[in-house]
Amino acid sequence: MKKSMLLGILFLFVMFLVSCGKNTLKMGTTTFPDDECGFNFENEEIIQLPGGGWRDFPDLVNQMDLGWSDEYISAVPTIQGQNLSTGLLLDMGSISFESLKEAPIFEQTEWISFQINHVYCLKTRTNKYAKIVLTKGDFDMDSLTIKWKYQTNGSRVLE
Repeated sequence: MKKSMLLGILFLFVMFLVSCGKNTLKMGTTTFPDDECGFNFENEEIIQLPGGGWRDFPDLVNQMDLGWSDEYISAVPTIQGQNLSTGLLLDMGSISFESLKEAPIFEQTEWISFQINHVYCLKTRTNKYAKIVLTKGDFDMDSLTIKWKYQTNGSRVLE
């Protein structure tokens, strides 16, 4: 009896260790085909507005974790009535993408003029964290490419 109980405890301990090591990061590279669109990290989906302004498509905008309009990016663009508000996005500067290991605690932000090779950290609408680096883009709004990592478990750890 004691031997089988000890084996059971050992099995549970090993399973616990395996689950602790589980990687909960999603990562990828995404190219936005045009401005006036956004990205949903959970679904790994580009959400493009069909035309008109951001306020014309609240159902689409309210699914975005990251929005891109002209030379600006924003975290969690949200339409409430006719108000367009933004969420938590911080420009970390021209640091290495891999050097940002944990999301900082930061305040509400506005739309930010994007800069190529800058790393940005954001808090999504589902209270999860992501980091992005703008790897390619231009002010003629032909396209914008980001490399990203998204933490699916809600922790601020981004490595």
